[in-house]
Amino acid sequence: AHSGAIEKAEALFHNMCLSKSKANYPNTRTFNTLLRGCLWCGTDVVNDGGNMHVTGGVITAENAWKECQRLKLAIFDVSSYEYSITLLCQALRTQDALERIEEMKAAFGIHKSQTTSNNDQSLTEALAV
Repeated sequence: AHSGAIEKAEALFHNMCLSKSKANYPNTRTFNTLLRGCLWCGTDVVNDGGNMHVTGGVITAENAWKECQRLKLAIFDVSSYEYSITLLCQALRTQDALERIEEMKAAFGIHKSQTTSNNDQSLTEALAV
């Protein structure tokens, strides 16, 4: 994903999700690498054999997020949420970003007086508390 070939990374991720074997499903590292690639690459229009589609950025990130939810993969960590919220904010989807913050708070049981990273607080985590 960091090489700039976000469409290839997206296709690989999608193929992993289609695997019949759960052992081939994406894990947290794979998911976060795709999200970091989305941060690096932004969105682009790709001609895939005459079919034009938008890839990268918040489009790919949200498609991957929904795919993981559909498969009930419990792979979202604090970094996943931070990357996702950053992408949503960059796309000016602030309401979606606020909803994702609430999802993160619920997922990690974060309350106003708690953090998840012991004095190494990320910006996203600071927003959540």
